[in-house]
Amino acid sequence: MNDPSPNAAKKNVVGTVDIGQKKTLSEEHTMRFDFHQFALLPSQRDQLTQSSSIACHGSSWSLKVYPGGCAISGEDAQYVSIILKNTVVSENEGEVAAEFRIRAGSRVPGHKVAVFTKASKNWGHPNYLLRSDVLDPSQGFLVDGTLTVEVDLQVYQETPQTWVPTMSSAQTPNDTMRRLFASPKWTDIVFRVGAAQKKFQAHRSILSITAPTLCRLSEEAAPESEGEIEIPDMQPAVFRSLLRFMYLGELPDTALLREQGQHLLEAADRFECKDFKLRLEAAIVESSVLLNKKNAAKWLLFADSHWCALLKEASIDIITKDSGATCIESDGWKLLKKSPVL
Repeated sequence: MNDPSPNAAKKNVVGTVDIGQKKTLSEEHTMRFDFHQFALLPSQRDQLTQSSSIACHGSSWSLKVYPGGCAISGEDAQYVSIILKNTVVSENEGEVAAEFRIRAGSRVPGHKVAVFTKASKNWGHPNYLLRSDVLDPSQGFLVDGTLTVEVDLQVYQETPQTWVPTMSSAQTPNDTMRRLFASPKWTDIVFRVGAAQKKFQAHRSILSITAPTLCRLSEEAAPESEGEIEIPDMQPAVFRSLLRFMYLGELPDTALLREQGQHLLEAADRFECKDFKLRLEAAIVESSVLLNKKNAAKWLLFADSHWCALLKEASIDIITKDSGATCIESDGWKLLKKSPVL
């Protein structure tokens, strides 16, 4: 037997696998059906009165009422059967999974979950109400002879996946871009980076699309610079990673992200390389090595000051879910407490 006590050992879940498509319920909408002169409707067993259709949640629905009960109603009394029908799956292949509740007067049964298909297009209550109760004025089901039935309906929809920036086919590096990156031929701009003035060559046309601010540096350079731009306050490894992404779409490895993560984000922000910045944030957020309880406070401070929304949200999530003292005992937490904003 499992130990239900709070002191029971926690399971060591090493991984989770999703099978099938996750689905969520849509917003609840209500459809109203008025059956006038209900007492005069055909009331022999299995005699049907069906409403016209109402469009709801991208499908079409009608209500079937059997004032004297349907074929499968109980035989111990005369019942009113109320059935919800999907009129779209009746004509087309496919299915609609839904959760619904049929309400009439004071009768409010629980929700029913059903999958409407061509073979099973009708779902509802064969023994919804006693006919005698519906006709009894003291019960209040009929108002001026009209039975009003409301159906609260929700349908299951595919759950949208959490957005993570990805490369489009237009951004995917091809052989031409690799050759351009590898060869200095036809380059028209040179960058001297870091204290050692490490030399990097590039193409203005590519920079104009991928890093506009970096491209403008060449346009604003003095004539005597002869097309060479100095960036002394940046590590060559950071600048090389920036260029590799612009040409090849490649992100730095985990080791460089751990060592230079903040400098890489600063470079992406500084030179308006938006795709690089988003992909860096996503890589950091998805790695427990790069973002965890020990450094979440530090990353939160950085993300807030550099407009890194994805990273900021993930850092806050880790901090708020930390049931221990790992976050508040970190060096970043001490700095976070001093922040006038956070």
